[in-house]
Amino acid sequence: MVASQLPGGEPLVTPYAPDFLLEGGTLDIPHDIPPLALCALARVLGDDSEWRDLWEDA
Repeated sequence: MVASQLPGGEPLVTPYAPDFLLEGGTLDIPHDIPPLALCALARVLGDDSEWRDLWEDA
């Protein structure tokens, strides 16, 4: 969701997105959120991530 709201971001098309964003609504993303979102993704995708292990097991 964060990336979709940045300039040049790809619009959301997943049915899991909030309806208001799928209908063209927007969010005001504070400047400190994109770096935090990248850190969160890196942590989830990291080799020692329990979330990644569970995802792969499913």
